[in-house]
Amino acid sequence: MKYISTRKGDKKSFSKIIKKTMSGGGLYVPYLFPKIKKKLNKIKNYDFKNIVEYIFKNFLTKKEYIYYKIKKICKKIFNKKNFPLNKNIVSLKKIKKKLFLLKISNGKSFSFKDIAISFISKIFKYNIKKNVICATSGDTGSACATFFSKNIKIKTFIFSPYNKISNFQFSQISNIIKKNIINIKIKGNFDDCQKIVKNSLKNNFSTVNSINLIRILVQISYYLFAFLKIRKKINFFIPTGNFGNAYSCFILKKMGLPIKITIVTNENDMLYNFFSKGIYETNRKTIKTDSPSMDISQSSNLERFLFAIFKNNKDVSKFFNKIKKKKILKISKFKKIINCGKSIKNERKKIINFFFNKRKYIFDPHTSNALAFYFKKKNKENVCILETAKSLKFIEEINMFLKKDINNYCIKKYNIDIKKFCSKRKKFFYFNYKDKIKIKNFINIYSKK
Repeated sequence: MKYISTRKGDKKSFSKIIKKTMSGGGLYVPYLFPKIKKKLNKIKNYDFKNIVEYIFKNFLTKKEYIYYKIKKICKKIFNKKNFPLNKNIVSLKKIKKKLFLLKISNGKSFSFKDIAISFISKIFKYNIKKNVICATSGDTGSACATFFSKNIKIKTFIFSPYNKISNFQFSQISNIIKKNIINIKIKGNFDDCQKIVKNSLKNNFSTVNSINLIRILVQISYYLFAFLKIRKKINFFIPTGNFGNAYSCFILKKMGLPIKITIVTNENDMLYNFFSKGIYETNRKTIKTDSPSMDISQSSNLERFLFAIFKNNKDVSKFFNKIKKKKILKISKFKKIINCGKSIKNERKKIINFFFNKRKYIFDPHTSNALAFYFKKKNKENVCILETAKSLKFIEEINMFLKKDINNYCIKKYNIDIKKFCSKRKKFFYFNYKDKIKIKNFINIYSKK
């Protein structure tokens, strides 16, 4: 299996790209996609851990699979200790006829990011002795802090937009007082944090953000898990901001499975405009919403999809050179491969209230984006909604929507008193995103401590 940058260079092996997350400003993608449709009977009874192993067997050579200890990592990571809400790691629940819920937020930090980032933490520990830097709109940072806090030899820098993630997400990152976890709040938005990360990758850092292809590959596994359970044509409704989760599903589609993809955004609808009109914009302002992990206006992984459209890195590179000057471009002859939708605050509020009143279950605002669009669209095909996070991470928003305090609900369901958790001592640094030299110097100093 070979990989290629979306903007520059020749085909490379997994061993080459794993040490360098980006190349020539571009992201790595598989050069070819292995076809697995005819092999599904052999894996139909696989558990989640086995499915992750199977995915990597398809994307790595046999030597790479052994060298990077994939089997050992899966055994160490995918267990009840790291995923306390479900020993099977992920689960599929039928909500009603032709509507399924894929629950992928059963890990320690209560979001789907736990699945791939826990895996990456081990592959870094065993094979890649590099410091880590990540940008977060809430969930990536909390998963990163949770799983990398044990890797004391790896300095881990976490950049998040100040006052633009939930208090619980902020506490998940800031409550971890470890020398190797360096928590930095930025006066700016997620896109500003992401720029800091991309610039730092030139200086012997790696990342756990979805620009790292390892994360994309791990995430393919739960889509395959769901398909093997349903065994019918399925449309995955994916709440998304940075398009990484959706791109993982796109890879599975390219591997030959009869699936559809519907991405759903909140009011930060850059992706919606792209997939509905073929318009790519770089000058949109990010709006603060009740679903902060999707408050993104520059979706990095969309570049990988552009490569699938243009089919070569020269045209992708030309596109990004043009977009630097024009800030907005329309792609002609845009083929609709991925469906799209969006929701607004009041629609998410109705969904959260409906399921709480009828089922006594509280959905988080991100999953509610996908549910809101589903019920608005009145879809007649088999649909699988991704539950990407648990409600306790967004208690202020939920309390406001339900007009009641759900802290007792969270104590009973998740064994966490959120008020006590959020009142613990915190440690973090603060910079304005414009202070590029100060940030660069800070990273250099703390990476050597």
